[in-house]
Amino acid sequence: CGLRTDGSLKCWGNMSSPSEGTYVDISCTENACCGVRDDESMGCWGSSNYGQLNSPLGNYVSVDGAYRHFCALTIAGDVKCWGENNKGQTTVPQTNDVYSQVSLGNYHSCALRESDGYVNCWGQWDNNSTNNQDNSGPYKSLSGGGNYFHCGLLYGGRYRCWGDNSQF
Repeated sequence: CGLRTDGSLKCWGNMSSPSEGTYVDISCTENACCGVRDDESMGCWGSSNYGQLNSPLGNYVSVDGAYRHFCALTIAGDVKCWGENNKGQTTVPQTNDVYSQVSLGNYHSCALRESDGYVNCWGQWDNNSTNNQDNSGPYKSLSGGGNYFHCGLLYGGRYRCWGDNSQF
């Protein structure tokens, strides 16, 4: 699916477009899409074999999806996740952090802390590791990796990736 400049959506292939709403952000996985509407609510459509359509209530500014899960950033800077949680990818750590961006890999999720530009990640990385934090920030933005890695844009224009080096 794609987001048009007027906020409507155009989907193709096996994914049908939602019938209502004007959207400000959208993310699609292999068989589901979720989008933030202009009233800050979340709309999801497609297949829900793993709970991908069961977004929690909230006021959202952005959403990201990977494989079978989604995470979204609320207007308060919190992260809410839903969908498959077989690797801990939707179990958001309980902290007092406020986030400015959320970015997902297939089995992990990361969020950019607003206060200092450093990253918190959760879920599974390579070799069943669940502790693969990157502390070399601060980052300007994040970009989702694949199964076992993640990347971030450092201030100054350099990109840095972490996780399983065999994946990039």
